[in-house]
Amino acid sequence: MLRYEIIMYWSQEDEAFIAEVPELAGCAADGATYQEALTNVEVVMEEWMETAQALGRPIPETKGKEGFCSFCLRELYQEVEDRIEWIE
Repeated sequence: MLRYEIIMYWSQEDEAFIAEVPELAGCAADGATYQEALTNVEVVMEEWMETAQALGRPIPETKGKEGFCSFCLRELYQEVEDRIEWIE
């Protein structure tokens, strides 16, 4: 399981949710929904790791405050979704 901090936010310019992984340079993804962006960034993280290994580059150690992982974010997302009403 990948345990890197993921920063999620809405981009008005892109009209999409953006998911960035600060510890993995250039690792980011987007999605029409929060969940889609999270799912997409998990794929990109795996690909980032595979590419780094293939090129013989080091893979950074996780530095997240609590060692956040995508599983933790999924639980948080579900809790937020249960408590919030989306306003269009």
